Amino acid sequence: MGMDVYGRNPSSEEGEYFRANIWSWRPIHMLIVELCSDLLNEEMLHSLGFNDGAGPESQEICTEMANRFDHWLEHHVDGAAMESEIHVDENNRFVDPGPSTKTAYETDDEHLKELVAVLKSTRKKEVVCTGAEHVTASQSLTSRSRSTSPTERWSTLVEGRTEL
Repeated sequence: MGMDVYGRNPSSEEGEYFRANIWSWRPIHMLIVELCSDLLNEEMLHSLGFNDGAGPESQEICTEMANRFDHWLEHHVDGAAMESEIHVDENNRFVDPGPSTKTAYETDDEHLKELVAVLKSTRKKEVVCTGAEHVTASQSLTSRSRSTSPTERWSTLVEGRTEL
């Protein structure tokens, strides 16, 4: 299960395809909401969590999304993770939360850079999701920030809403 992002009319090979499994798509989706909620309407933000082919159609919006992810990556290290009661150990086996475990929902910088490459090199973006779940407002985004944590900004974005 995961999210497949296909570039329509890509200008390079790297713009053809991006894949994120369900564990990495959820924090990516939360970053899209955090960084791009003024670019994408509520319906689009919500639809990006489902298998319905939603995605921005203009290259201008895709490029701006890529620029915002680039800027975010400049100020954060070790990717992004979403707080969850679902934890894994160092071998990615599901375990009870504990001091030597981590959330199962995370993505690294290299994976985010792959998404940025697709957004930058495509003329239109099409999202096809194969089984991803939507993100609820009760879940929060975490990252290892060099400046400020996005958790507070995420809470502000979803204040008063029960789901995206």
